[in-house]
Amino acid sequence: MSRISANDCVHRRAGHVTWFYRDQLLVWGGFFERLDRKPLLPNSIPTNGNDFHTNAQIYAMDMDSLSWKWVTCTGDIPPRSFCSASCVVDHLIYVYGGYYGYEDDYYYEDGSGDQLFCLDLDTFRWRKLPRSAHHPLGVEKSSLVHCQDILYLYGGYGEAPKTNKFYPGEIRFDLDPAAEWSWQRGWFGNLWIFSLHTETWNWCNVKGNVPRPRAGHSLVVHGERAFVFGGRTSSGRSNELFALDLRLQSWCKISEGSTSMPEPRSAFSFCKYNSHQAFLYGGMGNLCTPLNDAWIFNFLNLTWTEVPLSYDHGQIRCYQGSVSTSESEVIIHSGLTQEYYLNRIQLDQHPQRTLLKFKLGVPKLSIISADHIIKAKLAFEDLPTELRVMLQKRRLNGDIDYGDIDQFDEEQFDRTTIHAGI
Repeated sequence: MSRISANDCVHRRAGHVTWFYRDQLLVWGGFFERLDRKPLLPNSIPTNGNDFHTNAQIYAMDMDSLSWKWVTCTGDIPPRSFCSASCVVDHLIYVYGGYYGYEDDYYYEDGSGDQLFCLDLDTFRWRKLPRSAHHPLGVEKSSLVHCQDILYLYGGYGEAPKTNKFYPGEIRFDLDPAAEWSWQRGWFGNLWIFSLHTETWNWCNVKGNVPRPRAGHSLVVHGERAFVFGGRTSSGRSNELFALDLRLQSWCKISEGSTSMPEPRSAFSFCKYNSHQAFLYGGMGNLCTPLNDAWIFNFLNLTWTEVPLSYDHGQIRCYQGSVSTSESEVIIHSGLTQEYYLNRIQLDQHPQRTLLKFKLGVPKLSIISADHIIKAKLAFEDLPTELRVMLQKRRLNGDIDYGDIDQFDEEQFDRTTIHAGI
């Protein structure tokens, strides 16, 4: 058993899920790298030094004061996991799968989860949703999106389907040649739908130009179409863009109209930040190193535009969390990084600056005013109490805050499971 400090609980996290709800950045799950296990020499073989974060707490950052707090959840709490798929529907959060690990009095168990959980943000109570006669297989690094009272689950990486089990259709699966012979794993390419009314899973017999099975991709909904970009396939990392007609359940490959586009990648951020645009950042490239470029995708004309970034805009990262706070800002939270000159995957560090903010428009007037007061070092002792406290916290915390958080015991797991299939 190892101890996770208050600082690590908030600021050293990767493979986690993030959401934006009522002006708060919410964080759950994931893993962290232990600095005491860091290799001493560049390009040295990494040693095992990973721990799951606690599954019982949700961590929240107030966007005005930039201060963190945590809430203990109740109910059917999901197992500790990383690289789960999730989405928000009103005040409910849905989480599926992920690579989990837990132990009882007799043995340690791990694998790719095949359960769907729901968290009520009003009560912070988890509920394990029922499984249908036919339900998705256990996967990690998949995507989950919501449209018109339906959840759509696509792709992922997990254990090979059983040959003696009946499935309602063809399982789209590519075996990972690097997987152990005793534990056959690979990439999935099936689409499943979950009805929020009946709480049942259904198999989708899709048609059209179906994408190859993949994991570590992103799926974003625009209108009645869902766009999938990138990910890791059996042929390597991809920069293909596909669109799924949610009504017809038909795939098509998008021929981009841009003269340039993002390079192949997986484990990146891709989130919609206004009515017709999505923001892409970072991830892991084909050279097995993190990327630090940013792009905007326009859903109206299906074009990519690269966002110019300063040299020192922030550390390169992958396995990060990301949320869109409004039509003006995208926040990247934590993740994994390594020095740019390394020529092999190491990823044993977390970014020193936890939050990376991209302002893509005009921020709220209250935030502009607060930042001006702090930057100009104006006196605000005579302001109303609530406003004064917010300014004091914002000035104190800056981009990060360690918070008053207890320590938690967590389990250690094998480093190779993190990067499998991605």
